Amino acid sequence: MSIQQSAPPQAVATSSRPEAPLLEGHAGDEEEVPSKPAPPPEPVSVRSEASAMFHMGWPMVVSFACRLSMASTDTFFVGHLDNSTIGPLLEKSYDAESYLAAATLADMVVSVFTTPPLAFNQVLNALVGQALGSGNKKMAGTWLQLSVFFCSFSYLPFLACSFFLTGPTLHLFGFPEDVCELANVFAKISCIWPIPNAIYQCMRFYFQAQGISRPAMYNNLVFVLVNVFLNWLFVFGGPFQYLPEGSAMHWHGVGFIGSPMSISASRLLQPFFYAIYMFGCKRAHAETWPGCNLDFLRCVRVKKFCGQALPYVGTLIFQAVSGQATTLMIAQLGSLAIATSSASAAISQIATQGFAVAFTQVAAVRVGFHLGRGDGEAAKLAMGVVLVGSTLVSVVALFICWPAAEPISSLATTSEDVIHATAMMMASVFVGAGLSQVVGILTGGVLGGMGRTFIITLISFGFELPASIGGVAVMVFVLKWRMPYGLMDINWGLAAINVFELLVVGGIILCTDWAKCAREARDRQEAEEAEEAAAAPATVSPLEAAPEATAPPALGYSEERRAE
Repeated sequence: MSIQQSAPPQAVATSSRPEAPLLEGHAGDEEEVPSKPAPPPEPVSVRSEASAMFHMGWPMVVSFACRLSMASTDTFFVGHLDNSTIGPLLEKSYDAESYLAAATLADMVVSVFTTPPLAFNQVLNALVGQALGSGNKKMAGTWLQLSVFFCSFSYLPFLACSFFLTGPTLHLFGFPEDVCELANVFAKISCIWPIPNAIYQCMRFYFQAQGISRPAMYNNLVFVLVNVFLNWLFVFGGPFQYLPEGSAMHWHGVGFIGSPMSISASRLLQPFFYAIYMFGCKRAHAETWPGCNLDFLRCVRVKKFCGQALPYVGTLIFQAVSGQATTLMIAQLGSLAIATSSASAAISQIATQGFAVAFTQVAAVRVGFHLGRGDGEAAKLAMGVVLVGSTLVSVVALFICWPAAEPISSLATTSEDVIHATAMMMASVFVGAGLSQVVGILTGGVLGGMGRTFIITLISFGFELPASIGGVAVMVFVLKWRMPYGLMDINWGLAAINVFELLVVGGIILCTDWAKCAREARDRQEAEEAEEAAAAPATVSPLEAAPEATAPPALGYSEERRAE
């Protein structure tokens, strides 16, 4: 079931195909009278809303798990290198710990440097949802064009920083010279993939907002296996390592640099095959594509897009920095705290992070879609359905993992001390993750779907920065909480901060004028202009006029006319 089930019947024909684009239009059963006001949107049921969200969201969870698997694959293969490995671009051999540390740190630095430009695709879920709801579906393609344009060009200075500054940055923080040298090589090769990866995200968000999320899931599943094979091939030589030593085809791979080569190749090929399938074979973009021209760079559209995207830059920078700052402060509790924090974070991420991402993105799409329709009440219903679903998933995850805390912890480590400490803090980790998930839905999902991205940034810097980072600093440096219970107490403290933030964000949303947000969303999508263009008489000669041209087109869905 797709998102079109909640759209008004005057503009929508429900499709029987689960992967059909949203809001497939038809000519309407009755002739529209332009002088009469548009009928109010049809009420939305909880059942239809929940079904639409489920069919849109579950492939996102699988896709996120695949992305995590690809990153873990690179670490796994690098972790099996030893001091006998010398590859291209390396002047000497290094020990196994240096290889693994360098790959992890380089990935962290590259991620920090390349996170800000992702703001230009984070807004696509809400904007495309609004465009579809407003009826002016061509604006969805316009937002995709703007997202790809700004993502691609804004990445260039950040990639330059990643290329030249990864090694010096790590050296500044006192890491060993060998680790800095290896990380610098790793980061230079890794600079190949961020732009193609960002474009892939743009396309994924564009189509998943239309309810077409399964092709990306299948593509990600395939490339998990492709990435494993490429790592095996480039790092160790793949099947060629087993050929006789004297054979011309005998090859042991390129060692350490094979890992960034593998992920770069995977993330170059992923968007390539996805674009061929979605745009070339399936033509899933046809109803929402405005054409290949430069109209998307009109000043009014650029201004609206940047007004939504630029505040997200600050939010993403805060998210990237806050996690590292918290980790550094927790390191003051000792090595047991670091290991326990890493193990618990890995377990929590696997169990809940995919759901958190899916719930947030689905909320942005559905809230934006209903506001684009001009239906604030349906947008509030969508928010309620997402919050209930998120709460149920968090409670189920807690009651599955808490009783089996020690066996689950043993999957992340073999240290008995770390297993015991991780199991002891399992409840606090999952409660905190659940509360954080709800806060993310209300900010990135609901406020993002409204188009209130500046408020999200204000919350990040005005509340989260002093509350979360400042709170951990107080607990570590002032209250001097230490192991074995210090880390668990810090997690409960962060959960309490999340409750307070939840009350603040909830108060902002309760005071929101939903009708005003709906008007702003429709104005952002040029809905009124689309209605006027659809109601205007067609200017064609009698010889060119088709018999069906006498009936006015459905709102914003004419294939022959761009809704400007």
